[in-house]
Amino acid sequence: NVQYVAKGGNFFRKGYSYTGKLRVLNNILENEYLYQNIRVQGGAYGAFSGFELNGYQYFCSYRDPNLDNTLLVYDNAGDFIRNFKCSKWEFDRYIIGVISDLDYPFSPETKAGISDSDFITDFKAEDRQQIRNEVLSTKLEDLAAYADMLDAIMTKNHYCAVGNEHQIKASAELFDNLTPLYE
Repeated sequence: NVQYVAKGGNFFRKGYSYTGKLRVLNNILENEYLYQNIRVQGGAYGAFSGFELNGYQYFCSYRDPNLDNTLLVYDNAGDFIRNFKCSKWEFDRYIIGVISDLDYPFSPETKAGISDSDFITDFKAEDRQQIRNEVLSTKLEDLAAYADMLDAIMTKNHYCAVGNEHQIKASAELFDNLTPLYE
């Protein structure tokens, strides 16, 4: 009786560019907003989000008993960020969390994969350092500027749900197409 619900879009198409500040925003969205609203209150097994270097932003839930409410939570992410407040100590923890994801020891296999990807995409050590600097310089007030970006992405209504046929059919008006995965 669960589904996997995803929604997102491309922030480049909305006139925004990638910055390390989006990593701090993502940390807050995942650990405060999605965790509380999708996992704790909604009963899903989990939820996550991302802002990719190619401009794509996404929200995803998994083993989620809700559909309509989950999409509503995604739609309200801009309002959450617009009104988000925390202490300096708490905000510093979000930044430290992002830095710990950026700077940790890699296995030789992981290093090789990163090197291959960097070569193919022409991603340089300077680019990685710029992201690190942007993360470290992020202020709480910087994040409110991304609320409009989230609103713009969510209004395009690019979403997908995979899971319980009866629950998805009950919300059929949300979808352009319903496709069975097996017959």
